[in-house]
Amino acid sequence: MMMKKLLVIMPMAGEGKRFAQTGEQTLKPFIKVDDEYMFVKAMNSVRSMFKDYEIYFELVVLRDVARKYNLDDIVSNMQNTYICKLYKKTIGPAETVLYGCKDILKQCDDVALFYDELQTIVLDCDFEVKCEEYKRFVDINGIFSRRPVDCILLTHYETNPRYSYVKLLENLKVSDIAEKRVISEHAIIGTYCFSSLKVLRKYIEKLFEKMQYFLGSRKEPYISDVVKCMLQDDLNVVASQIHEGDIYNSFGTPQELEEYKNKENDESDNY
Repeated sequence: MMMKKLLVIMPMAGEGKRFAQTGEQTLKPFIKVDDEYMFVKAMNSVRSMFKDYEIYFELVVLRDVARKYNLDDIVSNMQNTYICKLYKKTIGPAETVLYGCKDILKQCDDVALFYDELQTIVLDCDFEVKCEEYKRFVDINGIFSRRPVDCILLTHYETNPRYSYVKLLENLKVSDIAEKRVISEHAIIGTYCFSSLKVLRKYIEKLFEKMQYFLGSRKEPYISDVVKCMLQDDLNVVASQIHEGDIYNSFGTPQELEEYKNKENDESDNY
């Protein structure tokens, strides 16, 4: 039986302003967490969750950043890992991911071959996660699914407005989504699984078509905005949820990273 395949696109072209404001000189994805680069820790958590998949990674970064941190050397021994090097800043994560969609099709023939059906996760670089329920959702939604879900999200309980949020129906179907606005207690963890690379690219491009009518009203299009377009077209979007026993640690802000380090130190002191 053919091994299941998964594409993971990581937008890493942001400025990391929260860390810069504290005096941190290293760009966020390259800050070390447990002696690993933060983005590598995120990659490894996906590898751990999807051990039975052949995973392709597409890292989307600014060319100068890739050069400064020797990104080619960091990933040189990582199988199926590709880098999209941008010459200029993007207007937001959605545009960054769109560049990644186009680049991976040029770089990897295997991805191009499965363009219509290759499940694609957009993964933030600043957390680690392992959720068995989310893994099951993705498993049953693969190539052989008769009624695929168009997008699978992962949520945790939170009320901090720095996250994006979804409203859920009883069957875990998403009825609404909002960026940095608390519309429920279901905050999205940055791992958006789309039914195919084709669907992801289609709806990013559709988002930009809509934005042309509202120039200047939104400077930073997010992946949640892409999902919003899908909901407006009545596509099937669902959300899995973190449960007790799952792993989720966020390093997205200096405070969260400090809290994680303190938790790790407390746990080590108990041994």
